[in-house]
Amino acid sequence: MKESWENEWEKVSLEARREKALSIYYAGGPEVRETLIRVLRDRFGIELDMVVGRAPELITKLRRERSAGLYLLDIFMTGTGSPTAILAPEGILDPMAGIIFLPEALDKKSWWEGEVPWVDKDGYQLSLLASPKVPISINTQIVRTGEIASYRDLLDSKWKGEIAMEDPSTLGSGNAWITAIATAVMDLDYLRSLAKQEPVISRDSRVLAEGVARGKYPVGLAIKGEEITAFKKAGAPLDFVTPKEGTYVTAGAACLSLVSRAPHPAAAKLFINWALTREGGTILSRAHGYQSSRNDVPTDFLEPENVRQPGIKYFNQDKHEYSSQKIPMQDVAKEIFRIR
Repeated sequence: MKESWENEWEKVSLEARREKALSIYYAGGPEVRETLIRVLRDRFGIELDMVVGRAPELITKLRRERSAGLYLLDIFMTGTGSPTAILAPEGILDPMAGIIFLPEALDKKSWWEGEVPWVDKDGYQLSLLASPKVPISINTQIVRTGEIASYRDLLDSKWKGEIAMEDPSTLGSGNAWITAIATAVMDLDYLRSLAKQEPVISRDSRVLAEGVARGKYPVGLAIKGEEITAFKKAGAPLDFVTPKEGTYVTAGAACLSLVSRAPHPAAAKLFINWALTREGGTILSRAHGYQSSRNDVPTDFLEPENVRQPGIKYFNQDKHEYSSQKIPMQDVAKEIFRIR
């Protein structure tokens, strides 16, 4: 006799095939879009309409559609912060706890922190990935191995004006880093001391990464890891440093929410449950290039800096009590680092 969840899976799969479609807004790269289009078509007979863009633009688009009485979207995938802080209070999201039924998804032992990876206590958002962020990058021709082992080493006078830092006053890796520093890893006093080092601040990750790669800046701070990795693979003398105080993990844009009044409810339910399985987690981890929140998803296809390591303190910044501080921290960053 089939288990009740098996019957439910067959029912949802059949209804999803009848709906034939799924609509997702995604605040990430195009490679994830291409992967999911192919997998959902081949695996479930679902045609995916996936719009890729920046989170603020997608939120504006979604609001305009709703104001016009158009309910076109099923799933919203982005980073933490805006869905729980903006969309949920506006009634644009539905909680997901009641629609997750696969035992594999609900098994707490399968997950990194021993629980289903909810971002918030009300179940409006799930973090599908838990990838470590290595915050410091160095030019190994200038910075000796072990010379920077702590965040406090960056306060040495020799690094004044020598640190390239991603802008912390706008949503992105710079803002994510200072939020982690201020709320869990260090404190605001540390950030004030760092500001006295007069870091070179920019919103252009590639330009910052190139500056570190060429030795214009010996140290990079909170620069997007993929930019540093690209130059490293090209032969630049770069390396990553995780300070002894630890760092944070994040799902990046792989935080999933269910939109209220979704036009394809069965396809949305199927996608959410599938994304929480080992199969779905593996495909999503490969496509993003980041480590899954699941313990049983392989990591042999990932860059070493994107894999959680034993002995390192990791802080889950995607939890709502911390991620909700990202937007307020923008103004704090402007004040501390005197950003206009």
